[in-house]
Amino acid sequence: MPLSSLRFSLAIAFLSICCTYVLCIPHHSSSLIEDSDEEKSGLRLPIGITNPKSHYQRYRRDLYLSGEPFFQWWYFWVRDISSQQHWAFYLHTSSCGKRQKAGSCDEAVYLMAASVSVKDASTWSLYNKFDLSALKASEKVQAVTVGRVASLHASEDGSTIHLSTTVDPAIAWQAEHSPKGLVSANLTLHRHSGWFGQPEFEIPDRLAGVIQWNTYGHLCNVEGIIQIGSGVIHLSRENDNHIAYADMNWGWAFPEEPPASMPHADGKYAWGWFYAHNAAKGMQSSAIAGVGLSYVNKFLESMDGRFANIVAGSTEVSAVSVGVFEPEHKEHFGASSDVTLQRFDVVREDWHNITDAWGQAQIPLTQRVVIETGSHVLQMNFTALPERTNRLLFPFNGEIFSDFETLGALASVKFWHKSSGTVLEEYQTDAGGLEYGYSIKIHTVEPSFL
Repeated sequence: MPLSSLRFSLAIAFLSICCTYVLCIPHHSSSLIEDSDEEKSGLRLPIGITNPKSHYQRYRRDLYLSGEPFFQWWYFWVRDISSQQHWAFYLHTSSCGKRQKAGSCDEAVYLMAASVSVKDASTWSLYNKFDLSALKASEKVQAVTVGRVASLHASEDGSTIHLSTTVDPAIAWQAEHSPKGLVSANLTLHRHSGWFGQPEFEIPDRLAGVIQWNTYGHLCNVEGIIQIGSGVIHLSRENDNHIAYADMNWGWAFPEEPPASMPHADGKYAWGWFYAHNAAKGMQSSAIAGVGLSYVNKFLESMDGRFANIVAGSTEVSAVSVGVFEPEHKEHFGASSDVTLQRFDVVREDWHNITDAWGQAQIPLTQRVVIETGSHVLQMNFTALPERTNRLLFPFNGEIFSDFETLGALASVKFWHKSSGTVLEEYQTDAGGLEYGYSIKIHTVEPSFL
């Protein structure tokens, strides 16, 4: 069989498994001039799972090959729009596979707290590290504890999520401009919008290990307290300026480049995260998108995944695009809740060097996203400001992955219906979320406490 035919057969086999419940349609790069037949008929498809139950946020180590390492984390972003304060927390696990050599992989669980103050143009981050034996995580529902310092659990339907965590600078694994006192949070999130766009990709991905993503609570009210040293921030469920976001990731492979001997795509092998919210519409507006390009193996070569969920009042649109055999033998398939996906493009510009204790990295300060489905178009233009950007650290398998996260990113958003021209959303915000994460060679920074 010719190599091109073999590649195509492998692509079809892989994507047919992924698309068991999703209609996969070729992803075209240009817009349609006329409305599709699907739009005219009003046909819509369920793409992913809206407001997933607690079961989908469970710990997944047991589902992956025991010989491979595995990571999983739960991430939270809390913001007060009126005071322009942002706080981020994560619970990150890193486990080694049975084939790992002694000393090349560190089994641990990490707690992180970070902050961005737009008014003060300041950031800080703080990490604690514990042995993985401190982790107790359910393989049936979202229920996680780390000793007595962290607890995460949700209602059965996933609509209410409780997080309690304490991060101590006295035992810091790493810290950047962190406060001197304890950082703790006792929060309850009440979900309005959430989406898991990758349930069909879970089973085949267990053979590839490419990072998975679940935005199960991308728009939530939040109540509780955040305490930083002696200062206490009170958050109220009734205050629509107090907003929270929750997601999770897992797998055994972060985005990475192909071997030098293989063709490379034009762009960097990285992930991107894009979030915007129209504060004027309260709990009726949220746009979330995630993209990632990574080398997988010599058979599938590189994989390009793109996922998005847009909520604007009573209108909700989801989109999925997956490509394999990048960049030479592209096989792209896409679908949306409007059936067709005409384009899902990301443009990165205005590259900027960031230098810190870990070394130098290059990130795009400008990122633009365009998603066009059978019935709708979404345009999001983001600008990252270095003074609002933290380098989040994800230790795994003897390395540390760098995720450059801007909380308080500038964003302009327009979302409209194609045939009528009706604009459903058009706004600007300085409270957007933006990430650019990639594997970069870093200096080893010895922590003061292990």
